[in-house]
Amino acid sequence: MKKRCLVLLLFISAQFLLYAQEEPSDLLERIQEAVEEDFFDKALDLMEEGRREYPEDFRFPMVRGDLYLSRELYSLALDSYVLAENQNPDDWALRYNIASTLGYLDQNFQALEYLESLHQEGKEGLLDDMGWMYYKTHQPEKGILLIREALENNFDRNLSLTLGTLYSETNEPELCRHYYLEAIHDALEAQDSYFASVGYYNLSLAEKSFYDYDAAIEYASHSLKLMDRSGGHLALGDLNMMRLNFSRVEEEFLKAIELDKTPLSRSNLAALYQMRGLLPEALNQLQKIDENKEKSWMYYYGLNQEQFTLDLYRQFYQVYRGLFQQTKILGEWGFKEKINRSLHVLSYGLKSEYYKILYRIMAFKEGQSQLDGGSALRGSLTLAAAAEGFPPLSDKYYGNAFALEVFPQASPWYDLEIGRERRDISRLQRASETFDPLWEVEALEESFREMALLLQAGKSMKRDDLILRIYDKNPGGLLQYGLRLPLSLKMSGSELSPGAKRKIRRLLKESGFSLRSDNRGIEGRFLTLRINMGDAFAYTLSDNEGSVLISGSEILQEGHSLEDWVLSFRSGVFFP
Repeated sequence: MKKRCLVLLLFISAQFLLYAQEEPSDLLERIQEAVEEDFFDKALDLMEEGRREYPEDFRFPMVRGDLYLSRELYSLALDSYVLAENQNPDDWALRYNIASTLGYLDQNFQALEYLESLHQEGKEGLLDDMGWMYYKTHQPEKGILLIREALENNFDRNLSLTLGTLYSETNEPELCRHYYLEAIHDALEAQDSYFASVGYYNLSLAEKSFYDYDAAIEYASHSLKLMDRSGGHLALGDLNMMRLNFSRVEEEFLKAIELDKTPLSRSNLAALYQMRGLLPEALNQLQKIDENKEKSWMYYYGLNQEQFTLDLYRQFYQVYRGLFQQTKILGEWGFKEKINRSLHVLSYGLKSEYYKILYRIMAFKEGQSQLDGGSALRGSLTLAAAAEGFPPLSDKYYGNAFALEVFPQASPWYDLEIGRERRDISRLQRASETFDPLWEVEALEESFREMALLLQAGKSMKRDDLILRIYDKNPGGLLQYGLRLPLSLKMSGSELSPGAKRKIRRLLKESGFSLRSDNRGIEGRFLTLRINMGDAFAYTLSDNEGSVLISGSEILQEGHSLEDWVLSFRSGVFFP
């Protein structure tokens, strides 16, 4: 027994001496083996052991940062890398990893400082990262100068693609297309379908910003033919949303959601629902986005946390504003329901103002950042949006932007925005006459709506005409802006008592309709609701040409009242 104990003690002592004599490189090798075998807890324990045994060796916190980075734990990775940098501030690989991690954390200016420092010290292979960071920090001119010089010496499709992106920011269509297409053609020759698909997607976005919508849809289609990616579906959906082709838009956005690991597809779907007046559905999508705090995905996209949050606040504001207006118009019946409606109106109004303030504060901050970085046009437009509701200030920024504008096709967009701010119907009218009638249907609807809002409510034939034009393009584009649908009402039938007639008129008025006694509308067009109360309750909504939009017949009895009918009817009219 004593002999066995002696042998065991000798064995333990030998193991202790073996590890006591272990070099840092041996321990690092064991860490690497543990990582390769997915024994991450073991690897972290060995890293901690290395830090205790060799506190001056920067490699142990560095490999811990590498492990966290590979597991997308970016904050933990940065903490480890900074600790390693404090011990060895001159290691190039370490500093590059810090720059990458800062980029994943959307700390783009800090990431750029590291990249610029490495570049100045002679580190090669950084231009693509630097160009991308110059784009994300609104400093395109710096990136253009750097990358163009490099491409003159040696072609690189990654740099060519980045240069195309930078030229899209400076609104130089020919140069943007040139470098994008050079990169794409090089990728196609190398049979790199993924790269070419990304390139076509980026070019589609650029062409849309250059007002060449036909080219934009062509390149988005090319992108999808090469690879079924969420970006291609989002691009096609956005372009079809401009045309108010809602069924195609929803189809594309739902396809994108299936492929997308980022919140972008949900944001686009929320915008679609908001535009159609499906506000609870839009709010549901926005709340799902707001719950997701992960932001590392932005590293690969041309936006930063501020821009994404800015757009999210704008969407929340629009949805709550719409719910406020819509709930005010649509009546509820029953004491409890009326109380809840009043509370909802108050809640929606407060939330709308809250997000409006958040949006305004962030937009001023982001607009100034864009101006400071050299993106004068984009910065002026962002500041103008922040100043909405304050005409002297918004006028100033829109004026600055218009002076920098290089596309004549942008003129009606400025007329729309400035006309809205100045409450200038003639300018809004000019915008409506200048928008592309095939592609810019959404903007056309918006110009009609702004004119209708400025005209006095009541028996204004021009206002009715405008509202009917809006309804014709987008039935959901009325109630959420406080606009009622003008309707000629004709009632008849053996069971139609004076009390029933008054009740029907009241219910319709509380359901978003503005009743007219005569048939007036756009260019002779009008909507008429015919109700016949006999043995059955029959109704038909039609236009002046006799085209039936909605019809039905039902027996009104206990459990199915006029209130139930009007709830179903208004849903079919405004949210088909």
